[in-house]
Amino acid sequence: MKDTKALTRSEQSALKHLAYHEAGHAVFAWALGAKVTEVTIVQSKECPAFCQAHGFRFDSSAILMALGGIRGQQMLCKRVTYAMREDASLDYQIIYDYLAWLPDADEKVTAQRLRYFERTSKRIIACPNIQEAIRAVADALIENTTLKNKDVKKLCLAAGAQPIP
Repeated sequence: MKDTKALTRSEQSALKHLAYHEAGHAVFAWALGAKVTEVTIVQSKECPAFCQAHGFRFDSSAILMALGGIRGQQMLCKRVTYAMREDASLDYQIIYDYLAWLPDADEKVTAQRLRYFERTSKRIIACPNIQEAIRAVADALIENTTLKNKDVKKLCLAAGAQPIP
């Protein structure tokens, strides 16, 4: 990755959005009790930036972790931009596919469930110090490009965030 000082203003903005997106995933995963194996903003044609966590089944916690990336980006920009829509589209597709796969999931039920998870993710981002933790993780990602579980946990706790019971 280029030195961040050598990046254009547009590249710096895109990097910051990406860092907040991935930090949102990582902090939500940590807060919901998962172990964040790795979170990175390094991208290539073969591998996009990602947050890898384990410790929960693909259930409500995983859906909320996916929405955490969107909430992280929204901390920077309240309006949805093209870049945000592009980053969020894969997250929403994964969530929607899972919700639509559940028993009794017709279009109306799936939409209701999605609204429920949207509201819940907004409550999580409003929890004390969660936004501070996302900022800390995003800043560390911009500086280091990749973080491990111990780094995410240390940054979250230093920001005063607490796991959500």
